[in-house]
Amino acid sequence: MLTPEAIEKILELKKEDVIEVDGRSYATCELRAVRDPQIPNLCLHTLTGLVDYINSGMDKEHPSYSTRVIQIVSPVDVKVITPPAGPFRDRQVFASVGAALYSGKDMIGNFIPVEEFIIWLQGSFLRTPARDELLKLVSNIKDEAIRTSNDDGFSQQVTVKAGAALVRTAEIKNPFNLKPYRTFREIDQPASDFVLRVRPGISCALISTDGDQWKLDAIQGIRDYLNTELPDETILA
Repeated sequence: MLTPEAIEKILELKKEDVIEVDGRSYATCELRAVRDPQIPNLCLHTLTGLVDYINSGMDKEHPSYSTRVIQIVSPVDVKVITPPAGPFRDRQVFASVGAALYSGKDMIGNFIPVEEFIIWLQGSFLRTPARDELLKLVSNIKDEAIRTSNDDGFSQQVTVKAGAALVRTAEIKNPFNLKPYRTFREIDQPASDFVLRVRPGISCALISTDGDQWKLDAIQGIRDYLNTELPDETILA
């Protein structure tokens, strides 16, 4: 057990003084705010999990839970938070939801070998007629006859295999309206227009031309989903 003398010595060591160094004032101790305990943030990965969490009422005994709101931070990030409260105006984050997306490299806008491009196209895009048309086109491109002389920024001529021995010239008709997996799977993936570019080698690139409009569409899709599943909740986006 600490003696009164030991306690006094400890307090003296923690006493804050102001000292001067090169004409500047410094405090010898740093003040640290003592905040109320916060419940741990619950980490989820699906909107379904968020709905289940809200419906369970598992944190309803928390004094701030009744003032909660759902904030859509981005197409891949949703949080359950409270308004600022307490002497330090802190927000409590009850739960955060991060979309579980494909963990591979984002290749949009980059030229990559055609074999890698085909695998990426199959695994990272929702199957649609436009995706299948693009996949069929790039799967049959021949390396030695890619034509760029007629490339006007919208169309590009390439030579493709039409059969076992037959080779024909095809025109890439841009843009392709595609749906990459970019947000929560519970909602329809937002579509974007992409321009396909092909270089000898062969390497291909998909370049987005929608000015990130898909992000606003995704956020609206998340909001519509949550409004349907949780009609009594306040949704901020």
